[in-house]
Amino acid sequence: MQFSSMISRYSAFMSRSTKTVFRLSFHDFYAILLAAIIVSISASVAQSATFGQNNVNYTYFTWKFLTTEHFNIYYNQDGREIADLAAEIAEDAFEELSQKFGYVHDYNDPISVITYQSHNDFEQTNLSGVSPSESTGGFTEFLKNRVVVPFEGNHEKFRHVLHHELTHAMFLNHLFGKGFGAVVTGLTQSRIPLWFTEGLAEYQSRGGLDLETEMILRDAVINDLLPELQQFDMLGYAGVYKAGQSVIYWIAMRYGDEKIGEMLRHIRDMRDFDRALRASIGIDQKELSKRWRRWIKERYWPQVVKMDELDKSSTRLTNHQEDYCYINNSPAISPNGEWIAFLSDRSDYFDVYLMSTLDGKVHRRLVRGQRSGRFEELHWLRPGISWSPNGKNIAFCAKSGGEDALYIIDVQEGRVTNTFKFNSDGLFSPSWSPDGKNIALIHVLNGRSDLAIVNVTSGKLQKITSDIYDEADPSWSSDSRSLLFTSNRGDAPLDQSERANKSILFTDYEEFDVYQIQIDSRIMKRITDDPFVERTPIWSPEDEDVILYVSNRTGAYNLYLHTISTSEIRSFTNYVTGAFQPTISPQTKAVAFTSYFNNGYDVFLLNDPFNENYHVSTYRTDEAIKVPEMKTPLKKSSLGLKDYSYYIFNRLSSNMVSNEPNNDDSLAISSKLRTKNAEGLYPSRDYSANLSPDLVYVNAGYSPYYSMQGSGMVMFTDVLGNHNLYLSLDLYRSIEWSNIFMNYEYLARRLSYSIGFYHYAYLYRGNRHYWQDQNNGLFVSTSLPLSRFNRLEFGISGVYIDRSVPDIGWDRQYYNHIKPAGSTTVTVMPHIGYVHDTSIWRSRVEPSNGARWRVDLTGSPKISVNNGESIEFATLSFDWRNYINYKKNYSLAFRFSGAVSEGTNPQRFYMGGVMNWFNPQWDNDQNTVLVDQIDDIYYSTFVTPMRGVGYYKKVGTRYLLANTEFRFPFIRYLLMGWPLPIYMNNVRGAIFTDIGTAWKPEDLGNDGVPTDWIQGFGFGLRFDLGIFPLEWDIAWSKDSKMGMRPQYYFSINAGF
Repeated sequence: MQFSSMISRYSAFMSRSTKTVFRLSFHDFYAILLAAIIVSISASVAQSATFGQNNVNYTYFTWKFLTTEHFNIYYNQDGREIADLAAEIAEDAFEELSQKFGYVHDYNDPISVITYQSHNDFEQTNLSGVSPSESTGGFTEFLKNRVVVPFEGNHEKFRHVLHHELTHAMFLNHLFGKGFGAVVTGLTQSRIPLWFTEGLAEYQSRGGLDLETEMILRDAVINDLLPELQQFDMLGYAGVYKAGQSVIYWIAMRYGDEKIGEMLRHIRDMRDFDRALRASIGIDQKELSKRWRRWIKERYWPQVVKMDELDKSSTRLTNHQEDYCYINNSPAISPNGEWIAFLSDRSDYFDVYLMSTLDGKVHRRLVRGQRSGRFEELHWLRPGISWSPNGKNIAFCAKSGGEDALYIIDVQEGRVTNTFKFNSDGLFSPSWSPDGKNIALIHVLNGRSDLAIVNVTSGKLQKITSDIYDEADPSWSSDSRSLLFTSNRGDAPLDQSERANKSILFTDYEEFDVYQIQIDSRIMKRITDDPFVERTPIWSPEDEDVILYVSNRTGAYNLYLHTISTSEIRSFTNYVTGAFQPTISPQTKAVAFTSYFNNGYDVFLLNDPFNENYHVSTYRTDEAIKVPEMKTPLKKSSLGLKDYSYYIFNRLSSNMVSNEPNNDDSLAISSKLRTKNAEGLYPSRDYSANLSPDLVYVNAGYSPYYSMQGSGMVMFTDVLGNHNLYLSLDLYRSIEWSNIFMNYEYLARRLSYSIGFYHYAYLYRGNRHYWQDQNNGLFVSTSLPLSRFNRLEFGISGVYIDRSVPDIGWDRQYYNHIKPAGSTTVTVMPHIGYVHDTSIWRSRVEPSNGARWRVDLTGSPKISVNNGESIEFATLSFDWRNYINYKKNYSLAFRFSGAVSEGTNPQRFYMGGVMNWFNPQWDNDQNTVLVDQIDDIYYSTFVTPMRGVGYYKKVGTRYLLANTEFRFPFIRYLLMGWPLPIYMNNVRGAIFTDIGTAWKPEDLGNDGVPTDWIQGFGFGLRFDLGIFPLEWDIAWSKDSKMGMRPQYYFSINAGF
């Protein structure tokens, strides 16, 4: 049981735990109580959860940490270089943010930054509760004020993500102070919208606007996708980060950058976002939304009307709206030009497909990703697919277990013919040589992103570069003797000189140019030398003096033709939302590429773009909109960020106009030594796990009638989340009447384990009197993940239950003045289980696609017990669930489960009702919960959902249950006015039927088949209340003791 994951979904804005408190305000107490409720609910969910994908620790990390003036920078194994970079970036960001926020740092409480050398390593973190997906670039965890970021082979991306997350960490500390209760209370009172928190982090880390934001906003203007600001959070608007960034930018441009800091001070003092906004800029969110939307339209519409339209100047091969997906990218056109292999999430998973260039029809699916450890991730954020020169195979890179692998796929048969692994931190962008002998790719190891080639026959890897610079996007010449690639190396040579190995901090690592290198001689030539970013260069099939690449030289990423001998550059595309990932057929000369439009990525084709009649529009500079200057010019970060928000679209860089304010801000990273040693390095120490509280709740009192009373809960973890200790205490009168629970988890290795004990005191009202139970237990459980999707579970628990009759409420007349005897049971229960889970959750209330199943064997052998009874049984159970998605929002869910228990005291299964039922009904003779037998409570199992009937409708030592649901969106968005100004969004609906039975062996018919089945049907609603999911169902069943009258179910449940 991983108690570290109890509150993972609810801790996005939570700070580290409270210290010792002697006086609590009402709001502080309320916040802490709320936290206790959240953890208690999460604990119950965790106890009953039987599925979930795995966080696999493929590597046992040895950790160290650097100490700077304001940070502790943690790193593992060979990650010192990345840690040094993180230290400099963090201190520089701290200085900038402190000036803006007025942040005062507690030097005794440094911010923890945990770095990983790759995203594969990052996915093994134990700080997020679940394994971070490929799209997660980093996160901030506020219980201990921890920032967690990976290096992914790009130093600029690393800088941006770290700065973004540090903005979050400092933002909440500055506004609400430290401590879990303070942050929860502050967020509850202030009602800060997500567009502000994420927009501020993007604005600060980008130094204003960036090209990706501009692209998304232009697309939103064209396709009318922008909702009002107040609706961002309600609608779950996907562009809330970028839209929020542009709002913050507009405020800074219109009122001055200092207004951002002023707003933060007002939020801190007023604890009300709307009041703080009015106090700072004199308008509310409604008026701000109106002015911002008008500015967006004025800014982008004049640009849009002068650009080429995608569907008019190119052939659309995919349509993400018709396919109900978001991504169609990484096109690779076959040598003969007939086929395109590409990556798509149309199945909700990322898969590789093969489609025709004639009509875009998908011929077949070549690779099924994200369903097995073999293809755990397909690198959709940095994709690359390449054809063999004979057109029979494709090559691509994917995450396989704890590392990346290079795969060769037979296109005709759809099978893997070769797999190459190199113990790397990452493999990206494969390119197959025209002679078929080698595959060039990007090899990432220990914070270095280098160019390498792999011999297809031997599988040996040979590095072409080996230095601090980032290389990307290799592409072969037609003679297989040289490569094009992009890099941020500037004029640095290939040798291992001091200059080549100087710190990346003293380079312009944001700027990428195009280079050519001869494989044999290692002679390298720089082809572009400009302040822009170039990507994915490839040779023209007509002339090897001409190359095609992507560049942002006019404010959007588009394709350009570059003549090497003359350095002449001309536009190849001029699309409003850009063109990416070009691929050329050497035979047909057709060019396929990816573009973003209508909130998604699609593949387009230019059939004959090298024809002299091919025309690209020009965007005349005299018709460009004039961007108003900021009241106070926006300061650039000292990290050297380039702000493209002032640039307008043009055909050629020579026509580019800039309205950027002139300033002399330094582009160099701060060189203050602070706490560095004599060698200019921050001191490093070995990491040792010291537990400290994440969450503390204590409440105590004294009553002259009931003596001492109180409750407490504390969660201890180490900085890395590898060691977790959870303690809870509910004290009432004496230990005999109190509840105690302790659990320790160790998660640092692949085989994780948990050990704990508990003492629970229960008082039950039985048929004629009360029972007092003392439930004591010890448990050890282990989990061995085989991949993200499969695991083995082992465990053993010892349970001692002592039942007595307290001197209250027993019926002396009924028992002839003789107090009934108590009883004692002792069990030792080993358990083994196998779990498979590839399910996808499109909402937090239910899974919508994939499958999950598990098989379990639990036993309790007969043991010798003095003055007690031993329970003997063996139970085999299974639970299979499958989900079929239709058009993303609709799904069919199927579940089939069953169990059989044997032995002297077989387990009993109680079929009927739902879990966590608020208004329960009982379909038994007692019309209440069964408590008179110990077996009824502690060794039995409720089988749910069986709707239409109450608890205990069927009782047996075997059961079978089938559930079917049709799931659909019931309320997408509802905003009500007076007298109930509330809103609801993403309320899901379900139409369901349940059928099942439970029986004993003697209940079977002559044919050995259970005969007494029950069936229920009905419909229901599922609400996401933030801290837990709420279900409301109404069901009918002719088998209910209520007849065909409806049965109502209110419960805290996530759908099966």
